Amino acid sequence: MSSGGSRLRRLGLDLLIVLSLGLGIGALSTAGSIVHSVLVRALPFSAPDRLVLLGAAPASTPEMWRSSSYLDFLDWQAQSRVFSEMAVSRPWEPSLRLVESERVSGAEVSEGFSGLLGLRPALGRAFTPADFRPGAEPVVVLSHRFWKQRFGRDPHLLGRTLLLDGKASVVIGILPARITLDEPVVIGSADLLRPLSVPPGSMFASRGVRAMRVIARLGNGVTREKAAAEMGQIAQRLAAAYPETNRNLRVRVEPLREVAVAGSRPLLLALLGASALLLLIACVNAACVRLAALSVRGRDLAVRAALGAGRAQLLRQLLRESLPLVGLAFVLGLLLTLWTWGTFMALLPASLVHLTGLALDGRVLAITALVSLLALGLVDLLPFVQLTRLPVSVMLAGGTAQAGESRSSRRSRNALVAAEIALSLALLIGAGLLVRSLVCLSQVDLGFHPERVFALTLDLGSPAYAEPRNAWSFLTTLLRDVQVRPEIASAAMVTNLPLREGGNMKTRLGLRPGALLDWQIDLNGVSQGYFSTLGIPLLRGRGFTPEETADDQHPVAILNASAARRLWAGEEAVGKRVILDFMSSAPREVVGVVGDLREPGPEDPPQPEIYLPYPQVFFGTANLVVRPVPRWGLESMAHAIRVQVQWQDRSLPVGEAIPMQRLAEARIANPTTDARILTCFGVTGLLLAAIGIYGVTSFTVARKRREIGIRIALGARPEDIIRAVLRQSTGWLGLGLLLGLGGGVLLSRLLASILYGVSPLDPWTFAAMPLFLLAVALWAAYVPARRAAFLDPMRALAEP
Repeated sequence: MSSGGSRLRRLGLDLLIVLSLGLGIGALSTAGSIVHSVLVRALPFSAPDRLVLLGAAPASTPEMWRSSSYLDFLDWQAQSRVFSEMAVSRPWEPSLRLVESERVSGAEVSEGFSGLLGLRPALGRAFTPADFRPGAEPVVVLSHRFWKQRFGRDPHLLGRTLLLDGKASVVIGILPARITLDEPVVIGSADLLRPLSVPPGSMFASRGVRAMRVIARLGNGVTREKAAAEMGQIAQRLAAAYPETNRNLRVRVEPLREVAVAGSRPLLLALLGASALLLLIACVNAACVRLAALSVRGRDLAVRAALGAGRAQLLRQLLRESLPLVGLAFVLGLLLTLWTWGTFMALLPASLVHLTGLALDGRVLAITALVSLLALGLVDLLPFVQLTRLPVSVMLAGGTAQAGESRSSRRSRNALVAAEIALSLALLIGAGLLVRSLVCLSQVDLGFHPERVFALTLDLGSPAYAEPRNAWSFLTTLLRDVQVRPEIASAAMVTNLPLREGGNMKTRLGLRPGALLDWQIDLNGVSQGYFSTLGIPLLRGRGFTPEETADDQHPVAILNASAARRLWAGEEAVGKRVILDFMSSAPREVVGVVGDLREPGPEDPPQPEIYLPYPQVFFGTANLVVRPVPRWGLESMAHAIRVQVQWQDRSLPVGEAIPMQRLAEARIANPTTDARILTCFGVTGLLLAAIGIYGVTSFTVARKRREIGIRIALGARPEDIIRAVLRQSTGWLGLGLLLGLGGGVLLSRLLASILYGVSPLDPWTFAAMPLFLLAVALWAAYVPARRAAFLDPMRALAEP
């Protein structure tokens, strides 16, 4: 019976090792695979390490640097000597007519764009210089993703025409599957490419309209610093030649990879660190079990040492015993990686996933195997050191079971327990900081009320609406018909929805002719009723009148509070005049001031913003925002509005009805996922630490059953036994908590850039998490201590 019980205990300990290591291996292999692909592996372009992005930014707001004007690009290309190639692109969102019209994402690219990136189509050909000549036949290159999703990999698509914005374009090429064009290579995402055309007189032929992305390749032997110095000189020359648009502009030169991963690097490093901590905790747990086994089997190992077995042979025996367990943990870890891969991928922007080609492949298997080998070494390292420290004579005399257990082995296991506590506390502190940050983020006032509001995107890029007045007439009629419906509380048109990717267009403004300020302002177009529909407060003045939003002839504007404060601090803005570097340079009267919106998202501060009557900021699309009366559901009302739009123009592409609440929730989706994953790591580490403490305390009690029985027989009370057992644990628990606080400080520094409203050294988190962990640790030690306190002394004394 005793032998059977021993086997069951051994099986349980082996299962504990496999589960602990499987969790750690799975977490670290997943995080390691993603970090390797994103931060280390080369991008799928020609010589990607020499690719840089160029952008002009005002000296006062250097973070607004990614967009450039077409005329600046031409001057940079002509005057620079440090780049071997340079190209530019701009967003293009045509209407594609297949069965129904739909809006697709694309980019217009300059000559040399394909060669610069090394884009060699898998099918067909790339653009040639003839494709960029005026009057050339319209041609288009498709991404492999778009070809697969829309055309089922039809091999006969080459040479066929697609109806894009009502015009026929010939498909000449299909890009390889490994190539996707997303941020930051282009603005947004591009499934279709066509030659860039900027005719004289178009909006994009203005030097002040910065809506393009410039990418370049450094020449051989040219450093980024040298390129930045030359571009600084060029920027000074352009500022002197064109002071109205280029005064105080700086040009930034940034490596493509650094720009692509900048926002995700802190999170990836934090997850990698958390995964490494989790694996260490699992290895510490396994090492505790191995040490306990050695304290029982010390005599057997000593006999082998006395017969001539060297350290290498003893180490090989330990590794042979651990290898099957680590092998099972490797399989479990690989399964966990496959299961959690999608969750980890959701942490990253889709554009970064596409750009780096993140996918489950042989590299994941290789990294999982390497992590497993690392775990194998960590598990047997301390037991091997402990084994080789004890003299053979002491082990043969039973020292490992008695004296060694009471001194060296016990100290080693208690040190491992302290390490578990420290690692678990670091994870819990990181999770606590993210949860606190998420709570602060969810309580931020966005500046409007997204509840019970939905938006429909209308694509007016077809030839029928090529004349702006035709588009305005259609939209005015549609808006009037929607507003008179009894189910609608209010409705309005807006050029750019808040909280959407890409944000608003930016422009510069001034207070007098010929003197533009050196900072940019967000620009948006809205119709009458927009502010009331979204619940944006009107602070002073008035909104736009129906006459002002009926055409493009009224030079009026509305500012948000941030813009008003920056332009006229302490003064009344209503009645003042501003001049915009946009379309017309006529002075505009400020007729109202509204509350600030957190346009990019709740974690970003409000930016200065100016609103113009909707027709004056029209780029071929419109967003209809609708607030139904309370008794009507959003889905049913959205369907009714879509039917009404189709009734007015059956060929008009209408986007999905998007609840504004969904956009608001999406902006905190990534922080929510971050907090959940790190919390899962912290809770898993806490569980493993509790199991380790419980196991060590149980083993210690089992080794001292005879001693405890004698104390009980001599009159010791249960509380005395419990106190004595817990006293042996508290010193190491205290040391583990102190070390864990230091580890928490280090992890919090990695998380600092993704925290919102919470200090990396938040006192509440650094106070609450140690207390919580201490309570769990004491409970894990109390359970076996209480069991020991009620031992039957007669049975304990009768045991060998």
